[in-house]
Amino acid sequence: MLTQNSEKLIRSLAQRKNRKKTGLFVAEGMKLVRDFVSAGISADIVYHIDELDG
Repeated sequence: MLTQNSEKLIRSLAQRKNRKKTGLFVAEGMKLVRDFVSAGISADIVYHIDELDG
């Protein structure tokens, strides 16, 4: 379940100033996730939506 604070954070990352302030960004899609894992890049937070799982 996505908390209200988590949703606010995710929405705030649409703005460059918030990405710079937090050092976070949103990466969407399984291809990007697989590419990050292959490159050894770790994630701070991962959200998964079952309905979109292919």
